[in-house]
Amino acid sequence: MKRMKEEMVKRADRLNALLQGSGVRVEYVEKNHGNQLIDAYMVKYNDSKVIPSVSYAPRWYDLPDEEVAAYLEELGKKEVSVDLDKYMDPEYVRSHVYPLMIGASCREQVERGNFLYRLRDDFLIMYYVEVKIQNGPGPDSLEDGTLKLTYPVFRMTGLSEEELHTLAFENMARQTEVILLSDALRGIFEPDTDTQVLPVYVVTGRDREYGAAGILCSSVYRQLSAAFGEKFVVLPSSLHECLAVSLADVEDPLFYTMMVQEVNHEAVRKEEWLADHAYIYDGRNMTRIE
Repeated sequence: MKRMKEEMVKRADRLNALLQGSGVRVEYVEKNHGNQLIDAYMVKYNDSKVIPSVSYAPRWYDLPDEEVAAYLEELGKKEVSVDLDKYMDPEYVRSHVYPLMIGASCREQVERGNFLYRLRDDFLIMYYVEVKIQNGPGPDSLEDGTLKLTYPVFRMTGLSEEELHTLAFENMARQTEVILLSDALRGIFEPDTDTQVLPVYVVTGRDREYGAAGILCSSVYRQLSAAFGEKFVVLPSSLHECLAVSLADVEDPLFYTMMVQEVNHEAVRKEEWLADHAYIYDGRNMTRIE
């Protein structure tokens, strides 16, 4: 498993180098498929409101990088279609809408795209609906996708903004996982048994996609406050996850902001940044540590 992940991460880097300038890129993810996690690639297209969320890797194993990159670039040029009447039906939306948390620095871009959002401290909460997208003729061309809600599309649902927000976080709470980082890394990295490891929790989605918003679920706060107390530190890791640690574990909490900045600049694509600071969270407000 570890070797497969390493190979796929390296291949993603090679594919993105080949795809540079095409508006298409791939990212390695672990996808919940049935009852097991499988290795997969998420395919993203720039300036697209509807994106195929995941293309599974097995069909690519025996193909050269150049052929896979050419396939992805061609796929990105295709017009995709979504049955809005079907997917904006309020009953469908009620069980398939989720929140997406991004940095407030993206506000101008979000407003230019006319996306529905609300401001929460240093973050924007957007909303997306799980859909099937049609990449061509026939049932075999259907792929999983996400539709980020613009104001005109949202109005088709007949729901109020407050209803949508509540439903999105209710759905998010059901698929958010809070796991110890040491458990998440078991089998990949084994810490020195003689070293005392401070507890760090990972908050993410069960599908490992857009899971950072789970940190705002009241059920997640209750779970983390039981471990750390009423206030704790949140490290925005990426769009897909946040880390939570105790406020009492270091003398100067600014250490955590320095950690976030170091990871952002060395290991996270800028478009995946949530913020460049750590935060103290009390279940209501995210207070920037600076």
